[in-house]
Amino acid sequence: MSLPNPGGRLRLDKAVCLRSGCKINVHLEITGFLPHGRHSIYTHMLPLDEPHDEILLRPLDAFEQGINPSDGPKCLTFFDQEGIDPLNNTMTVAHALLARKFPALPDIAVELHKEVPLGAGLGGGSANAAALLLFLNDFIQKHGYNDLPRHELLKIAAQVGADVPFFILNLPAEASGTGTTLKPNPAVSARFAGMHLVLICPGVHVSTAW
Repeated sequence: MSLPNPGGRLRLDKAVCLRSGCKINVHLEITGFLPHGRHSIYTHMLPLDEPHDEILLRPLDAFEQGINPSDGPKCLTFFDQEGIDPLNNTMTVAHALLARKFPALPDIAVELHKEVPLGAGLGGGSANAAALLLFLNDFIQKHGYNDLPRHELLKIAAQVGADVPFFILNLPAEASGTGTTLKPNPAVSARFAGMHLVLICPGVHVSTAW
């Protein structure tokens, strides 16, 4: 792929606000254990619009570029909750992986307002990363680049985290393997047609690895 402006960098000219939802597993089986502490699963997942996080994207200013002294495109994140590393999280990883494909990716600051509880199994961090990947892929296309086809975007998403590909599709789906092998299945949500969902999240943080 040739760059329209070799050596140049795209710029985000104005702030953009994104929303990212979450998911529930209406069925979940642990089907095996894998190296490095991972496990294989079989699950049915449903995307939820609520609760949702708000993601504000804006250009990095000169001071913030000094905070994140990377050589390539920069992504600096700010959170309204403690417990998330501002330099190493799902969105910074997603931005860095996409920058390998598109070195002209813009430098961005990300301000995240969390409403999806942390450590609740709802995939909030994965949904954040997917929202960022989808926006940047669309941003690239609008500025004259060849955006990534969906299957390539899903590959990058899988490197960020197991649930990120699900949020790229954002459809009811069966998932297997480490959770990245997806089979969209409308019947998953059809089983619950006409029902209401009450989502109760106690203030307990559970590590997925644990």
